[in-house]
Amino acid sequence: TQHRYADPEGFHSYAERDEWEICVHRQVPVSVEQAWEAWFTSIWEGQPQPVMLDPGEGRSRLGSVRTVPRLRMTERIVSVGLPAGPPADDAVPSISYTVEHFSASSYLGYVRFLPTGARSDNTQILWCVKWTPSLAGRVLFLGGHVLARMLTSAIQQALDTLEQEATHGTGTT
Repeated sequence: TQHRYADPEGFHSYAERDEWEICVHRQVPVSVEQAWEAWFTSIWEGQPQPVMLDPGEGRSRLGSVRTVPRLRMTERIVSVGLPAGPPADDAVPSISYTVEHFSASSYLGYVRFLPTGARSDNTQILWCVKWTPSLAGRVLFLGGHVLARMLTSAIQQALDTLEQEATHGTGTT
């Protein structure tokens, strides 16, 4: 299915990369807007380990930078497609972020929030990452394959947290 993206440049920037890729998806019983906001509150801002260096610009948090000292990792939001709301709510919102870490020489995360079903109270979250393992990443993580499993597991755990955050207080659990 072809989708119209709220941030077409962000989509093309991700799609054009020819690197290792993992994708994890999750269906959550909330609107696209609620799922998008829950990503920020539960994942980007709600983790106890990260230190926010720059909150970014307004609602989109574009340019937001956080560091995770325990993992010696810095993340930056580089592109955002905001949820539009009716009547233009058919454009898929997204968040793109980069990671600077010793295990990757290149890394771009791309999170999409796709409405599903006839009603707009279900969202398919598709969280994908493309990266190139660094020399250290290849040596320490068996060519990068262990890193792929670690990333997949971390994203699945983050989506568990997001789903709990998004559905808490909405009457669905």
